[in-house]
Amino acid sequence: MFNDKTLDLKDLNLSILEGFFAVILLSASISFIIPFAIYLGANSLEIGFLTAFPALFAAWLQLFSIRIIDIFKKVKKMVIFFTLIQALLFIPIMFLPFMLKQNQVFWLIIFYTLSLTLGSLAGPVWQSWMKSIVPKKIIGSFFGFRNSIVGISSFAFLLLFGFSLKVFDAHLGIVFFGIFLMGTLGRLIGTFIFFKISEPKQKTTFEKRVRFIGFLKNIRKNKFGYFILYGSLMTFGLALTGPFISYHFLENIGLKNDYFMYTILISTAMIAAIIGMNYWGKIVNQFGSIKTLKATSMLIIFFPILYILIRTPTFLIFVQFLDGLIFSGFNLALATFVFDYSSQKKIIRFGTYQAIFFGTAIFLGAIISGFIQTIEFNFLIISNAFYLVCVISIIIRLIVFKTLFKKVSEVKQVKYIKTTKIVYSILTFEPVIKMIPKMVFFDNKIKIINLSLEKRIEHINKLINDQSKKMNKIFKIETKNKKEINSKKQN
Repeated sequence: MFNDKTLDLKDLNLSILEGFFAVILLSASISFIIPFAIYLGANSLEIGFLTAFPALFAAWLQLFSIRIIDIFKKVKKMVIFFTLIQALLFIPIMFLPFMLKQNQVFWLIIFYTLSLTLGSLAGPVWQSWMKSIVPKKIIGSFFGFRNSIVGISSFAFLLLFGFSLKVFDAHLGIVFFGIFLMGTLGRLIGTFIFFKISEPKQKTTFEKRVRFIGFLKNIRKNKFGYFILYGSLMTFGLALTGPFISYHFLENIGLKNDYFMYTILISTAMIAAIIGMNYWGKIVNQFGSIKTLKATSMLIIFFPILYILIRTPTFLIFVQFLDGLIFSGFNLALATFVFDYSSQKKIIRFGTYQAIFFGTAIFLGAIISGFIQTIEFNFLIISNAFYLVCVISIIIRLIVFKTLFKKVSEVKQVKYIKTTKIVYSILTFEPVIKMIPKMVFFDNKIKIINLSLEKRIEHINKLINDQSKKMNKIFKIETKNKKEINSKKQN
């Protein structure tokens, strides 16, 4: 991957490796937390609680991030401590079917909330740590690349877990135990890798307090305030449906008896996200986070219509693929804007604001949606309460986009591109078309289908190395520029 001779590039390489293992818990295992809750007997409202409480508590606990940093003194120690706690709290979750006979869903919500809440305390601090080791010019490309590699890991374990549930469906409790055990071990390995990643020798200074009340009063007076308003209100609209897609597949579509098809649907979105990440990384780098956010938002607004109209698992694969392509860009844009806007000193403060607003939005969306879905509803094609929630979500997304997005603006110099061009590129599957020549071999313009496994692995390694060399070149230019600037300052 990256050149190990350069300390900073070695850190980027280790960061990718950490994500590769950590995602076994953070993505693959958590993808099965709702099927596990349904296995324990959870209803739609309890599914709402399972999603909502971790989001709420994790968000508001960020206010204490600065004080906690003062206790740990070093960012690295804090990240290691809370990721370790996050992993260990999954141990009682895996034992729930065997240790308790009553209130299993209640205790699942408690332990799951504690795990995600305490683990989230490492989030803004990890962002600061990454900002100190990732060159500014390649932030979009690096995280797009990292997310692609991490996504491959998550996809592989998703398939493994889903296949296990299908094959051993008579022993679901044991299979879920194995899933969460592997997730816990993956997170522990990722935590160990943090020990290997260097922390800048110079002391990183942060603002000593998070002035949340002051920010709240002046939220409509700066670019970041409008970004937070837009992002959190749009997140609220997304949270009305997003946390319940798995529940919808299992209960409404009837995949509770076909966990493998459920896994295929979840995996399809992940495959699309992997394909789209490098594409979106380049779009963000060239044209900015806000332009990417606008294009993906235009597609996201009416996306729930697809869930209302399409109810066959086979056709839902297409819906999930489109979901992965669009949301990978939307989420990357939300994440990279904070890096672009914040200085090293202020990134935890702004990361905390974002976490509080977005987490609260997810809480409110999930709880309200959970209550609505307890209602018996049937009107034409809106044949149950989930489809009613989809309609409400579309209306909210549209209102938020029309009233707020025009007040959100970019904070750095970027190239110009028409938003409709990006939208058109997604609807015509341009990220996929651009990826195909890279993922297959051509010999005299004839595709070779029957490649050996060794050749395919060799080709994938070549793709990774080529991408790494590009980043390496950009990194060296960035390092050279920094040295020149520092030399001029000293003179």
